[in-house]
Amino acid sequence: TMKVRKNPLPKRIVDILCFLLIGVFLPIVFIWDISVVLPAVHEPGSFMYNFTFAMALFILFNLKGNLAVCMMVDTSYDPKAMEAPPAESEEHKDWRHCEHCDCLTPPRSWHCKICDVCILKRDHHCLFTGCCIGHKNHRYFFIFLSYLFVGAIYALLYNCYYIFVINADLYFKPMTILIILFPFPLLLMGYWVALPLLILVLNLIVLLYSSIMMVLQVQHVWHGAVKAEKRIKNKYDNGLYENLRDVLGERMYLVWISPFSSSPLPHNGNSWKVSTTHQKEAE
Repeated sequence: TMKVRKNPLPKRIVDILCFLLIGVFLPIVFIWDISVVLPAVHEPGSFMYNFTFAMALFILFNLKGNLAVCMMVDTSYDPKAMEAPPAESEEHKDWRHCEHCDCLTPPRSWHCKICDVCILKRDHHCLFTGCCIGHKNHRYFFIFLSYLFVGAIYALLYNCYYIFVINADLYFKPMTILIILFPFPLLLMGYWVALPLLILVLNLIVLLYSSIMMVLQVQHVWHGAVKAEKRIKNKYDNGLYENLRDVLGERMYLVWISPFSSSPLPHNGNSWKVSTTHQKEAE
């Protein structure tokens, strides 16, 4: 059963602002692209219009749904629910004492000063979700990020076509490139003239962020690592398939369809399989 966080909303001002950027910006861009850009590019009622509309809804559903579940899932270590292994056991040597929580914590768990708890297989504290990304919500963050990346590319292609092809007389000028690079003159332009360029600038920012994060996350998932661990020769790197199962679960092919698809994780996050390569090197 999934444990839900008591207060899933962001706490710090910077987390709240980043969350609002996604929470407010995405619906605005969606409404703009569906109501203005899409009818200008494709004939309403045509196959491409209906297909693009359906794809936009599918991407938005998975993007917002995975973001919401990622924020709600409690991925912290609960010493009452998970007992430490016996002191004489082999597993016990990888457990560490957390001074903040004053308890033994499993391997790969780290304390987050912002969340004020130890996080199972902690990767990082995400500004946009206002919570830590760890063992139980890594799946939702990775899918959210993937759809954010795909959606940003999708929107960018349509917005560029709308601005530089359909409205070439108005925007296809050297000054437009300068405004995109230095968007402050947008404040001096007319509302309807500035809005498409403002959305394009925000679109580029989201694409840049999601691209950087995707590169980092793909490296982490590929090598079975988290931010605090070495990606090369990581002791928990058990091959691509096993690494994907650790993040996306047993039914990893279904998680791309819906954030509500059931895909149980292989274990509870307190013990981790060490790769055979690392075991041989340690012997």
